[in-house]
Amino acid sequence: MDVRQRGFIRHDSPDDHKTDLTVYTEAAAAFFDGRRPYEVANPRGWTYLYPPIFALLVAPLRYLQPQDQVFVWFLFSLVFCFGCYAEMRRLFRAVAAQPGGTDSPAECPALPRTDAERPPADCGAANLLTLGQSNFSACEPVGYRSALAPMLGWLAVAAAALPTLNCLQRGQVGVLKLYLLLLGVRLVLTGRSGLTCLAGGAILALPVVMKIIPAVPVGVFLVALAASGWAAGRGRSGAAPQIDPGKTQLAQCTIPPVHRARMALVGAAVGVLLFALLVPSALLGWKNNLEHLKTWADMMLAKADDGGLDPRSGNSRSARNQSLHNAVVRLGNFAMYLAGAGPDDQDVPLTAQQPLPPMPMDHPAAQYSLIFARAVLLAAVLTVAWQLGRAGSRLDLANALGLGCVAMLVISPIARGHYFMLYVPAVVFLPLWLQQRGDPRVRGKSLAMVLTVIPPLLVVAHYALLPVAGRMGLLGLGTAGWLLTALVTCDRLMAVSRNRTVADGATDDHRLLRLTAADLPQQRAAA
Repeated sequence: MDVRQRGFIRHDSPDDHKTDLTVYTEAAAAFFDGRRPYEVANPRGWTYLYPPIFALLVAPLRYLQPQDQVFVWFLFSLVFCFGCYAEMRRLFRAVAAQPGGTDSPAECPALPRTDAERPPADCGAANLLTLGQSNFSACEPVGYRSALAPMLGWLAVAAAALPTLNCLQRGQVGVLKLYLLLLGVRLVLTGRSGLTCLAGGAILALPVVMKIIPAVPVGVFLVALAASGWAAGRGRSGAAPQIDPGKTQLAQCTIPPVHRARMALVGAAVGVLLFALLVPSALLGWKNNLEHLKTWADMMLAKADDGGLDPRSGNSRSARNQSLHNAVVRLGNFAMYLAGAGPDDQDVPLTAQQPLPPMPMDHPAAQYSLIFARAVLLAAVLTVAWQLGRAGSRLDLANALGLGCVAMLVISPIARGHYFMLYVPAVVFLPLWLQQRGDPRVRGKSLAMVLTVIPPLLVVAHYALLPVAGRMGLLGLGTAGWLLTALVTCDRLMAVSRNRTVADGATDDHRLLRLTAADLPQQRAAA
Protein backbone atom coordinates (compact mmCIF):
# COMPACT_ATOMS: atom_id res chain seq x y z
CA MET A 1 0.00 0.00 0.00
CA ASP A 2 2.94 2.34 0.58
CA VAL A 3 3.98 1.91 -3.07
CA ARG A 4 0.64 3.22 -4.28
CA GLN A 5 0.72 6.17 -1.86
CA ARG A 6 4.08 7.23 -3.26
CA GLY A 7 2.54 7.65 -6.72
CA PHE A 8 -0.05 10.29 -5.81
CA ILE A 9 0.60 13.83 -7.04
CA ARG A 10 0.31 16.48 -4.33
CA HIS A 11 0.80 19.91 -5.85
CA ASP A 12 1.30 21.53 -2.47
CA SER A 13 4.03 19.01 -1.56
CA PRO A 14 5.77 17.66 -4.71
CA ASP A 15 8.49 15.93 -2.66
CA ASP A 16 5.86 13.46 -1.40
CA HIS A 17 5.83 12.00 -4.91
CA LYS A 18 8.52 9.44 -4.03
CA THR A 19 8.67 7.19 -7.07
CA ASP A 20 11.00 7.01 -10.05
CA LEU A 21 8.60 5.17 -12.35
CA THR A 22 6.78 8.33 -13.46
CA VAL A 23 10.11 9.58 -14.84
CA TYR A 24 9.99 6.74 -17.37
CA THR A 25 6.28 6.94 -18.16
CA GLU A 26 6.36 10.73 -18.62
CA ALA A 27 9.29 10.35 -21.01
CA ALA A 28 7.38 7.59 -22.83
CA ALA A 29 4.44 9.94 -23.33
CA ALA A 30 6.80 12.63 -24.62
CA PHE A 31 8.32 10.24 -27.18
CA PHE A 32 4.89 9.88 -28.78
CA ASP A 33 3.31 13.34 -28.38
CA GLY A 34 6.13 15.42 -29.82
CA ARG A 35 7.63 16.85 -26.63
CA ARG A 36 11.33 16.59 -25.84
CA PRO A 37 11.61 13.39 -23.75
CA TYR A 38 14.90 14.40 -22.13
CA GLU A 39 13.50 17.73 -20.95
CA VAL A 40 10.09 16.78 -19.56
CA ALA A 41 10.00 16.02 -15.84
CA ASN A 42 7.86 13.94 -13.51
CA PRO A 43 5.82 15.67 -10.76
CA ARG A 44 8.89 15.83 -8.52
CA GLY A 45 10.99 17.52 -11.22
CA TRP A 46 13.22 14.60 -12.20
CA THR A 47 14.09 13.88 -15.84
CA TYR A 48 14.77 10.78 -17.96
CA LEU A 49 18.46 9.80 -18.30
CA TYR A 50 18.51 6.61 -20.36
CA PRO A 51 18.25 5.43 -24.00
CA PRO A 52 14.72 5.30 -25.42
CA ILE A 53 14.11 1.54 -25.13
CA PHE A 54 13.10 1.35 -21.45
CA ALA A 55 10.65 4.26 -21.70
CA LEU A 56 9.14 2.55 -24.73
CA LEU A 57 8.80 -0.73 -22.82
CA VAL A 58 6.72 0.90 -20.07
CA ALA A 59 4.85 3.20 -22.46
CA PRO A 60 1.48 1.39 -22.06
CA LEU A 61 1.42 2.44 -18.39
CA ARG A 62 1.21 6.11 -19.37
CA TYR A 63 -2.55 5.79 -19.87
CA LEU A 64 -3.05 5.08 -16.14
CA GLN A 65 -3.07 7.51 -13.23
CA PRO A 66 0.40 7.86 -11.58
CA GLN A 67 -0.64 5.95 -8.46
CA ASP A 68 -1.99 3.13 -10.65
CA GLN A 69 1.16 3.13 -12.78
CA VAL A 70 3.43 2.52 -9.82
CA PHE A 71 1.13 -0.19 -8.38
CA VAL A 72 0.97 -2.12 -11.65
CA TRP A 73 4.76 -1.90 -12.03
CA PHE A 74 5.06 -3.12 -8.44
CA LEU A 75 3.05 -6.23 -9.36
CA PHE A 76 5.23 -6.82 -12.43
CA SER A 77 8.34 -6.44 -10.26
CA LEU A 78 7.05 -9.10 -7.85
CA VAL A 79 6.79 -11.47 -10.82
CA PHE A 80 10.39 -10.63 -11.73
CA CYS A 81 11.41 -11.38 -8.12
CA PHE A 82 10.02 -14.90 -8.45
CA GLY A 83 11.76 -15.11 -11.83
CA CYS A 84 15.09 -14.25 -10.21
CA TYR A 85 14.52 -16.98 -7.61
CA ALA A 86 13.69 -19.54 -10.30
CA GLU A 87 16.70 -18.62 -12.45
CA MET A 88 19.07 -18.78 -9.47
CA ARG A 89 17.78 -22.29 -8.68
CA ARG A 90 18.31 -23.40 -12.27
CA LEU A 91 21.78 -21.88 -12.43
CA PHE A 92 22.77 -23.46 -9.12
CA ARG A 93 21.62 -26.88 -10.29
CA ALA A 94 23.47 -26.44 -13.58
CA VAL A 95 26.80 -25.52 -12.00
CA ALA A 96 26.44 -28.08 -9.20
CA ALA A 97 25.59 -30.96 -11.54
CA GLN A 98 28.57 -30.58 -13.87
CA PRO A 99 31.36 -33.15 -13.44
CA GLY A 100 33.93 -31.80 -11.05
CA GLY A 101 31.26 -29.79 -9.31
CA THR A 102 29.32 -30.44 -6.15
CA ASP A 103 27.84 -33.66 -7.43
CA SER A 104 31.24 -35.36 -7.53
CA PRO A 105 31.16 -38.72 -5.77
CA ALA A 106 33.00 -39.40 -2.58
CA GLU A 107 35.69 -41.18 -4.55
CA CYS A 108 37.46 -39.59 -7.51
CA PRO A 109 37.34 -42.19 -10.30
CA ALA A 110 39.68 -41.91 -13.23
CA LEU A 111 37.02 -43.14 -15.66
CA PRO A 112 33.24 -43.78 -15.61
CA ARG A 113 32.45 -46.80 -13.48
CA THR A 114 29.19 -47.93 -15.12
CA ASP A 115 27.61 -47.74 -18.55
CA ALA A 116 25.01 -45.34 -17.19
CA GLU A 117 27.75 -42.87 -16.35
CA ARG A 118 29.26 -42.94 -19.84
CA PRO A 119 28.42 -40.13 -22.29
CA PRO A 120 26.73 -41.00 -25.58
CA ALA A 121 28.94 -41.91 -28.50
CA ASP A 122 28.53 -38.56 -30.26
CA CYS A 123 30.13 -36.71 -27.38
CA GLY A 124 33.58 -37.69 -28.58
CA ALA A 125 36.51 -39.50 -27.04
CA ALA A 126 37.96 -36.40 -25.43
CA ASN A 127 34.99 -36.03 -23.09
CA LEU A 128 35.20 -39.72 -22.17
CA LEU A 129 38.82 -39.29 -21.16
CA THR A 130 38.16 -36.16 -19.11
CA LEU A 131 34.84 -37.20 -17.60
CA GLY A 132 36.23 -38.52 -14.36
CA GLN A 133 38.86 -35.82 -13.97
CA SER A 134 38.11 -33.05 -11.48
CA ASN A 135 39.18 -29.45 -11.99
CA PHE A 136 39.61 -29.12 -8.26
CA SER A 137 42.17 -30.16 -5.73
CA ALA A 138 40.06 -32.72 -3.86
CA CYS A 139 36.74 -34.52 -3.91
CA GLU A 140 33.84 -33.02 -2.03
CA PRO A 141 32.21 -34.87 0.89
CA VAL A 142 28.90 -36.63 0.42
CA GLY A 143 25.96 -34.32 1.12
CA TYR A 144 28.05 -31.22 0.44
CA ARG A 145 25.49 -29.61 -1.85
CA SER A 146 22.53 -30.35 0.40
CA ALA A 147 24.32 -28.76 3.37
CA LEU A 148 25.62 -25.68 1.58
CA ALA A 149 22.77 -24.75 -0.75
CA PRO A 150 20.19 -23.62 1.87
CA MET A 151 22.78 -21.53 3.72
CA LEU A 152 23.88 -19.77 0.54
CA GLY A 153 20.26 -19.17 -0.42
CA TRP A 154 19.31 -17.62 2.91
CA LEU A 155 22.42 -15.42 3.00
CA ALA A 156 21.72 -14.26 -0.56
CA VAL A 157 18.18 -13.36 0.51
CA ALA A 158 19.56 -11.49 3.54
CA ALA A 159 21.92 -9.49 1.31
CA ALA A 160 19.23 -8.64 -1.24
CA ALA A 161 16.12 -8.16 0.92
CA LEU A 162 16.48 -4.48 1.87
CA PRO A 163 17.80 -3.35 -1.54
CA THR A 164 14.93 -5.23 -3.22
CA LEU A 165 12.33 -3.62 -0.95
CA ASN A 166 13.94 -0.25 -1.66
CA CYS A 167 13.73 -0.96 -5.40
CA LEU A 168 10.09 -2.02 -5.18
CA GLN A 169 9.20 1.10 -3.20
CA ARG A 170 10.87 3.50 -5.62
CA GLY A 171 9.43 1.92 -8.78
CA GLN A 172 12.92 1.17 -10.02
CA VAL A 173 14.04 -1.35 -12.62
CA GLY A 174 16.73 -3.25 -10.68
CA VAL A 175 14.73 -6.47 -10.27
CA LEU A 176 14.11 -6.63 -14.02
CA LYS A 177 17.82 -6.06 -14.71
CA LEU A 178 18.85 -8.89 -12.39
CA TYR A 179 16.26 -11.23 -13.90
CA LEU A 180 17.49 -10.52 -17.45
CA LEU A 181 21.11 -11.09 -16.40
CA LEU A 182 20.31 -14.44 -14.78
CA LEU A 183 18.07 -15.56 -17.65
CA GLY A 184 20.64 -14.69 -20.32
CA VAL A 185 23.51 -16.38 -18.47
CA ARG A 186 21.44 -19.50 -17.82
CA LEU A 187 20.52 -19.82 -21.50
CA VAL A 188 24.15 -19.43 -22.53
CA LEU A 189 25.55 -21.90 -20.01
CA THR A 190 22.93 -24.63 -20.41
CA GLY A 191 21.92 -24.17 -24.06
CA ARG A 192 22.18 -27.26 -26.22
CA SER A 193 21.94 -25.37 -29.50
CA GLY A 194 23.53 -22.33 -31.04
CA LEU A 195 20.14 -20.64 -31.29
CA THR A 196 19.65 -20.85 -27.51
CA CYS A 197 23.07 -19.29 -26.89
CA LEU A 198 22.28 -16.61 -29.46
CA ALA A 199 19.05 -15.80 -27.60
CA GLY A 200 20.92 -15.71 -24.27
CA GLY A 201 23.44 -13.22 -25.65
CA ALA A 202 20.64 -11.02 -27.03
CA ILE A 203 18.85 -11.05 -23.66
CA LEU A 204 22.08 -9.99 -21.94
CA ALA A 205 22.21 -6.94 -24.21
CA LEU A 206 18.79 -5.66 -23.08
CA PRO A 207 19.75 -4.48 -19.54
CA VAL A 208 22.86 -2.84 -21.03
CA VAL A 209 20.79 -0.84 -23.52
CA MET A 210 18.20 -0.04 -20.85
CA LYS A 211 20.63 1.35 -18.26
CA ILE A 212 24.25 1.21 -19.53
CA ILE A 213 25.68 0.36 -16.06
CA PRO A 214 25.01 -3.42 -16.47
CA ALA A 215 27.64 -3.32 -19.23
CA VAL A 216 30.17 -4.19 -16.50
CA PRO A 217 28.75 -7.61 -15.43
CA VAL A 218 27.73 -8.46 -18.99
CA GLY A 219 31.17 -7.50 -20.30
CA VAL A 220 32.96 -9.49 -17.59
CA PHE A 221 30.86 -12.58 -18.31
CA LEU A 222 31.41 -12.30 -22.07
CA VAL A 223 35.18 -11.96 -21.52
CA ALA A 224 35.14 -15.18 -19.47
CA LEU A 225 33.02 -16.85 -22.14
CA ALA A 226 35.42 -15.76 -24.89
CA ALA A 227 38.32 -17.12 -22.83
CA SER A 228 36.57 -20.49 -22.51
CA GLY A 229 36.16 -20.68 -26.26
CA TRP A 230 39.76 -19.61 -26.83
CA ALA A 231 41.08 -22.23 -24.41
CA ALA A 232 38.94 -24.97 -25.93
CA GLY A 233 40.03 -23.96 -29.42
CA ARG A 234 43.69 -24.29 -28.42
CA GLY A 235 43.04 -27.68 -26.84
CA ARG A 236 43.71 -26.66 -23.25
CA SER A 237 43.67 -29.68 -21.00
CA GLY A 238 42.25 -27.62 -18.16
CA ALA A 239 38.98 -26.93 -19.97
CA ALA A 240 35.99 -28.52 -18.27
CA PRO A 241 34.16 -31.37 -19.97
CA GLN A 242 31.07 -30.22 -21.77
CA ILE A 243 28.76 -32.90 -20.37
CA ASP A 244 25.31 -32.08 -19.05
CA PRO A 245 24.30 -34.79 -16.54
CA GLY A 246 20.73 -35.48 -15.54
CA LYS A 247 19.65 -36.38 -12.04
CA THR A 248 21.03 -39.91 -12.19
CA GLN A 249 22.96 -40.17 -15.41
CA LEU A 250 24.70 -38.11 -18.04
CA ALA A 251 22.11 -37.11 -20.59
CA GLN A 252 23.68 -35.43 -23.59
CA CYS A 253 26.37 -33.02 -24.60
CA THR A 254 25.90 -29.29 -24.54
CA ILE A 255 27.10 -27.05 -27.33
CA PRO A 256 30.94 -27.00 -27.71
CA PRO A 257 32.66 -24.09 -25.91
CA VAL A 258 33.95 -22.43 -29.08
CA HIS A 259 30.54 -22.43 -30.73
CA ARG A 260 28.86 -21.38 -27.47
CA ALA A 261 31.15 -18.38 -27.06
CA ARG A 262 30.82 -17.37 -30.71
CA MET A 263 27.03 -17.52 -30.69
CA ALA A 264 26.68 -15.68 -27.36
CA LEU A 265 28.94 -12.85 -28.53
CA VAL A 266 27.05 -12.58 -31.81
CA GLY A 267 23.79 -12.61 -29.87
CA ALA A 268 24.98 -9.77 -27.65
CA ALA A 269 25.92 -7.69 -30.70
CA VAL A 270 22.58 -8.45 -32.35
CA GLY A 271 20.79 -7.54 -29.11
CA VAL A 272 22.48 -4.14 -28.94
CA LEU A 273 21.55 -3.47 -32.56
CA LEU A 274 17.99 -4.67 -31.98
CA PHE A 275 17.23 -2.81 -28.74
CA ALA A 276 19.18 0.38 -29.44
CA LEU A 277 18.24 0.89 -33.09
CA LEU A 278 15.74 -1.46 -34.71
CA VAL A 279 12.93 -1.62 -32.13
CA PRO A 280 12.97 2.11 -31.18
CA SER A 281 13.23 3.10 -34.85
CA ALA A 282 10.23 0.94 -35.72
CA LEU A 283 8.19 2.83 -33.12
CA LEU A 284 9.61 6.34 -33.43
CA GLY A 285 11.19 6.48 -36.88
CA TRP A 286 14.89 6.23 -37.77
CA LYS A 287 15.55 9.96 -37.76
CA ASN A 288 13.79 10.59 -34.45
CA ASN A 289 15.51 7.66 -32.75
CA LEU A 290 18.98 8.78 -33.89
CA GLU A 291 18.27 12.30 -32.66
CA HIS A 292 17.16 10.97 -29.27
CA LEU A 293 20.28 8.81 -28.99
CA LYS A 294 22.48 11.81 -29.82
CA THR A 295 20.68 13.93 -27.20
CA TRP A 296 21.13 11.18 -24.63
CA ALA A 297 24.85 10.78 -25.43
CA ASP A 298 25.49 14.54 -25.22
CA MET A 299 23.58 14.75 -21.95
CA MET A 300 25.49 11.87 -20.35
CA LEU A 301 28.83 13.40 -21.35
CA ALA A 302 27.75 16.69 -19.78
CA LYS A 303 26.76 14.91 -16.57
CA ALA A 304 30.16 13.25 -16.48
CA ASP A 305 31.71 16.72 -16.52
CA ASP A 306 29.57 18.15 -13.72
CA GLY A 307 29.86 15.06 -11.51
CA GLY A 308 26.15 14.28 -11.67
CA LEU A 309 25.20 17.32 -9.57
CA ASP A 310 21.98 17.99 -11.45
CA PRO A 311 18.90 18.89 -9.38
CA ARG A 312 16.70 17.46 -12.15
CA SER A 313 18.18 13.97 -11.73
CA GLY A 314 19.02 13.85 -8.04
CA ASN A 315 22.18 14.27 -6.04
CA SER A 316 24.66 11.52 -6.95
CA ARG A 317 26.92 12.53 -4.05
CA SER A 318 24.40 11.79 -1.34
CA ALA A 319 24.98 9.15 1.33
CA ARG A 320 22.72 6.77 -0.62
CA ASN A 321 25.27 6.50 -3.45
CA GLN A 322 27.74 3.87 -2.26
CA SER A 323 30.03 3.47 -5.25
CA LEU A 324 33.74 3.32 -4.41
CA HIS A 325 34.28 6.82 -5.78
CA ASN A 326 31.54 8.42 -3.72
CA ALA A 327 32.29 6.32 -0.61
CA VAL A 328 35.90 7.54 -0.52
CA VAL A 329 34.74 11.11 -1.13
CA ARG A 330 32.19 10.84 1.69
CA LEU A 331 34.73 9.40 4.13
CA GLY A 332 37.35 11.99 3.23
CA ASN A 333 34.97 14.91 3.63
CA PHE A 334 33.68 13.47 6.92
CA ALA A 335 37.22 13.08 8.25
CA MET A 336 38.12 16.62 7.24
CA TYR A 337 34.98 17.93 8.94
CA LEU A 338 35.80 16.08 12.17
CA ALA A 339 39.33 17.48 12.04
CA GLY A 340 37.96 21.01 11.62
CA ALA A 341 39.59 21.42 8.20
CA GLY A 342 36.46 21.36 6.05
CA PRO A 343 32.78 22.37 5.91
CA ASP A 344 29.89 20.28 7.17
CA ASP A 345 29.66 17.24 4.91
CA GLN A 346 26.07 16.23 5.70
CA ASP A 347 23.59 16.01 2.86
CA VAL A 348 21.81 19.24 2.01
CA PRO A 349 18.90 19.78 -0.41
CA LEU A 350 20.23 20.22 -3.93
CA THR A 351 18.52 22.85 -6.06
CA ALA A 352 19.49 24.94 -9.05
CA GLN A 353 19.59 28.02 -6.82
CA GLN A 354 21.57 26.28 -4.05
CA PRO A 355 24.29 24.00 -5.46
CA LEU A 356 26.46 21.88 -3.20
CA PRO A 357 29.31 23.77 -1.53
CA PRO A 358 32.89 22.86 -2.52
CA MET A 359 34.37 20.03 -0.46
CA PRO A 360 38.00 18.99 0.28
CA MET A 361 37.68 15.78 -1.74
CA ASP A 362 36.70 17.77 -4.83
CA HIS A 363 40.41 18.47 -5.35
CA PRO A 364 41.51 17.26 -8.84
CA ALA A 365 44.28 15.09 -7.36
CA ALA A 366 41.75 13.13 -5.30
CA GLN A 367 39.33 12.79 -8.20
CA TYR A 368 41.96 11.59 -10.68
CA SER A 369 43.37 9.14 -8.12
CA LEU A 370 39.94 7.59 -7.66
CA ILE A 371 39.42 7.31 -11.41
CA PHE A 372 42.79 5.56 -11.69
CA ALA A 373 41.92 3.16 -8.84
CA ARG A 374 38.63 2.24 -10.52
CA ALA A 375 40.43 1.61 -13.82
CA VAL A 376 42.93 -0.68 -12.08
CA LEU A 377 40.10 -2.60 -10.42
CA LEU A 378 38.35 -3.01 -13.77
CA ALA A 379 41.55 -4.37 -15.32
CA ALA A 380 41.94 -6.80 -12.40
CA VAL A 381 38.35 -8.02 -12.77
CA LEU A 382 38.78 -8.61 -16.51
CA THR A 383 42.06 -10.47 -15.88
CA VAL A 384 40.49 -12.80 -13.32
CA ALA A 385 37.46 -13.28 -15.60
CA TRP A 386 39.78 -14.37 -18.42
CA GLN A 387 41.48 -16.87 -16.11
CA LEU A 388 38.12 -18.21 -14.94
CA GLY A 389 37.02 -18.56 -18.54
CA ARG A 390 40.12 -20.57 -19.41
CA ALA A 391 39.18 -23.07 -16.68
CA GLY A 392 35.93 -23.40 -18.57
CA SER A 393 33.41 -25.03 -16.23
CA ARG A 394 29.96 -23.62 -15.66
CA LEU A 395 30.86 -22.78 -12.09
CA ASP A 396 33.88 -20.79 -13.26
CA LEU A 397 31.71 -18.80 -15.66
CA ALA A 398 28.97 -18.27 -13.06
CA ASN A 399 31.62 -17.04 -10.63
CA ALA A 400 32.77 -14.56 -13.27
CA LEU A 401 29.20 -13.25 -13.48
CA GLY A 402 29.07 -12.79 -9.69
CA LEU A 403 32.37 -10.92 -9.62
CA GLY A 404 31.19 -8.75 -12.51
CA CYS A 405 27.99 -7.82 -10.66
CA VAL A 406 29.96 -6.70 -7.59
CA ALA A 407 32.48 -4.93 -9.82
CA MET A 408 29.61 -2.88 -11.24
CA LEU A 409 28.74 -1.69 -7.74
CA VAL A 410 32.35 -0.67 -7.12
CA ILE A 411 33.45 0.73 -10.47
CA SER A 412 30.28 2.55 -11.52
CA PRO A 413 30.16 6.23 -10.47
CA ILE A 414 26.61 5.64 -9.15
CA ALA A 415 25.58 2.68 -6.99
CA ARG A 416 22.57 3.61 -4.90
CA GLY A 417 21.39 1.29 -2.15
CA HIS A 418 18.84 -0.56 -4.26
CA TYR A 419 21.57 -1.53 -6.75
CA PHE A 420 23.08 -3.88 -4.17
CA MET A 421 20.57 -6.65 -4.87
CA LEU A 422 23.20 -7.56 -7.48
CA TYR A 423 25.19 -9.11 -4.63
CA VAL A 424 23.06 -12.26 -5.08
CA PRO A 425 25.08 -14.14 -7.76
CA ALA A 426 28.35 -13.46 -5.95
CA VAL A 427 27.04 -14.55 -2.55
CA VAL A 428 25.97 -17.90 -4.06
CA PHE A 429 28.63 -18.74 -6.64
CA LEU A 430 31.87 -17.40 -5.15
CA PRO A 431 31.69 -19.45 -1.89
CA LEU A 432 30.74 -22.51 -3.92
CA TRP A 433 33.74 -21.94 -6.19
CA LEU A 434 36.08 -21.41 -3.24
CA GLN A 435 34.94 -24.64 -1.60
CA GLN A 436 35.68 -26.47 -4.84
CA ARG A 437 39.13 -24.96 -5.37
CA GLY A 438 40.47 -25.41 -1.84
CA ASP A 439 38.99 -22.90 0.56
CA PRO A 440 41.72 -20.83 2.34
CA ARG A 441 41.52 -20.23 6.08
CA VAL A 442 41.53 -16.85 7.81
CA ARG A 443 42.38 -17.29 11.51
CA GLY A 444 40.86 -20.73 11.39
CA LYS A 445 37.71 -19.53 9.62
CA SER A 446 36.65 -20.55 6.15
CA LEU A 447 37.21 -17.66 3.74
CA ALA A 448 34.18 -18.79 1.74
CA MET A 449 32.05 -18.43 4.86
CA VAL A 450 33.53 -15.02 5.67
CA LEU A 451 32.89 -13.71 2.16
CA THR A 452 29.33 -15.07 2.30
CA VAL A 453 28.45 -13.39 5.60
CA ILE A 454 30.01 -9.98 4.94
CA PRO A 455 27.58 -8.71 2.21
CA PRO A 456 24.41 -9.13 4.35
CA LEU A 457 26.14 -7.41 7.27
CA LEU A 458 27.24 -4.48 5.11
CA VAL A 459 23.81 -4.03 3.53
CA VAL A 460 21.90 -4.23 6.82
CA ALA A 461 24.33 -1.81 8.50
CA HIS A 462 23.94 0.65 5.62
CA TYR A 463 20.15 0.72 5.79
CA ALA A 464 19.88 0.57 9.58
CA LEU A 465 22.52 3.26 10.22
CA LEU A 466 22.25 5.32 7.04
CA PRO A 467 23.00 8.76 8.57
CA VAL A 468 26.31 7.43 9.95
CA ALA A 469 27.18 4.44 7.76
CA GLY A 470 26.26 6.26 4.56
CA ARG A 471 28.20 9.32 5.65
CA MET A 472 31.29 7.13 6.17
CA GLY A 473 30.83 5.19 2.92
CA LEU A 474 30.69 1.90 4.83
CA LEU A 475 28.82 -0.11 2.20
CA GLY A 476 30.89 1.20 -0.71
CA LEU A 477 34.26 0.74 0.99
CA GLY A 478 33.28 -2.66 2.40
CA THR A 479 32.14 -3.84 -1.03
CA ALA A 480 35.39 -2.67 -2.61
CA GLY A 481 37.36 -4.57 0.05
CA TRP A 482 35.19 -7.64 -0.53
CA LEU A 483 35.82 -7.49 -4.28
CA LEU A 484 39.57 -7.01 -3.88
CA THR A 485 39.80 -9.97 -1.49
CA ALA A 486 37.78 -12.15 -3.87
CA LEU A 487 39.95 -11.20 -6.86
CA VAL A 488 43.24 -11.88 -5.06
CA THR A 489 41.96 -15.20 -3.70
CA CYS A 490 40.67 -16.36 -7.08
CA ASP A 491 43.94 -15.43 -8.75
CA ARG A 492 46.04 -17.28 -6.16
CA LEU A 493 43.90 -20.43 -6.18
CA MET A 494 43.90 -20.61 -9.97
CA ALA A 495 47.68 -20.16 -10.02
CA VAL A 496 48.03 -23.05 -7.56
CA SER A 497 45.67 -25.16 -9.67
CA ARG A 498 47.65 -24.47 -12.84
CA ASN A 499 50.95 -25.35 -11.16
CA ARG A 500 49.49 -28.57 -9.78
CA THR A 501 48.09 -29.50 -13.20
CA VAL A 502 51.48 -28.98 -14.84
CA ALA A 503 53.25 -30.99 -12.14
CA ASP A 504 50.72 -33.84 -12.34
CA GLY A 505 51.06 -33.90 -16.11
CA ALA A 506 54.83 -34.18 -15.90
CA THR A 507 54.55 -36.97 -13.32
CA ASP A 508 52.08 -38.91 -15.46
CA ASP A 509 54.35 -38.63 -18.51
CA HIS A 510 57.32 -39.88 -16.48
CA ARG A 511 55.32 -42.86 -15.16
CA LEU A 512 54.15 -43.68 -18.69
CA LEU A 513 57.73 -43.70 -19.99
CA ARG A 514 58.88 -45.96 -17.15
CA LEU A 515 55.97 -48.34 -17.71
CA THR A 516 56.72 -48.57 -21.43
CA ALA A 517 60.38 -49.30 -20.82
CA ALA A 518 59.58 -52.02 -18.27
CA ASP A 519 57.05 -53.74 -20.51
CA LEU A 520 59.21 -53.72 -23.63
CA PRO A 521 61.21 -56.95 -22.88
CA GLN A 522 58.00 -58.83 -22.01
CA GLN A 523 56.42 -57.76 -25.27
CA ARG A 524 59.45 -58.98 -27.23
CA ALA A 525 59.43 -62.32 -25.38
CA ALA A 526 55.75 -62.77 -26.07
CA ALA A 527 56.34 -62.05 -29.76
